[in-house]
Amino acid sequence: MSRIASNQLNDLAQDLPRVVQALQRTGINKIIWIHGTFAGDEFGGFFRQLGHYSPLLSKRLRYLKKLGVDKISGQYGNFPETYIKTVDEIIQSVGAPSKSPPITSNRFSWSGENHHIGRLDGVFALIDHLSHLSKTMAGGERILLIAHSHGGNLLAMLTLLAQADRK
Repeated sequence: MSRIASNQLNDLAQDLPRVVQALQRTGINKIIWIHGTFAGDEFGGFFRQLGHYSPLLSKRLRYLKKLGVDKISGQYGNFPETYIKTVDEIIQSVGAPSKSPPITSNRFSWSGENHHIGRLDGVFALIDHLSHLSKTMAGGERILLIAHSHGGNLLAMLTLLAQADRK
């Protein structure tokens, strides 16, 4: 069980059936959680630079850093796997009507660097992630993006880029 306080779990469990039904009515069957600043997998740009020379080592160090961040910060500014797993378990316990696909969720991890280039890099990685994800989706399925802190700025920039593409 994650570090979610028991009173938060009780509130979530009481409110979730209504929320899940509303999500299903709007066709949402995927939730993507996006962490905020400093909760990412980067160490001041070092791992990104290391990736030019050793992609495998960079990937492994990013993974280890994210594990450490999750352990230390928990759900503060962050959506650790334990949090998402707990929310998923509650969502699955609510159940979906037979005609609705189950709602699943995962997290999107970006560097978490507190500067514009780090966030812009995160936006392009998010676009790539959403592009790959959309190839597995059926018509009418929708994604809900939930972000904390500067993760929300990724969504704002994504919206601006999407709008610019239309013009």
